[in-house]
Amino acid sequence: MATGTAIAHQLHMTVAAVGFRKIGLAGDRARAIWRIS
Repeated sequence: MATGTAIAHQLHMTVAAVGFRKIGLAGDRARAIWRIS
């Protein structure tokens, strides 16, 4: 059970990291567009 929990936690952290990276990239793009206009 502990192993399954560790794997699930690792998977969640990986998904969260990817999600934060996508949000960060979108934020940078929006900021660049806002600066131009």
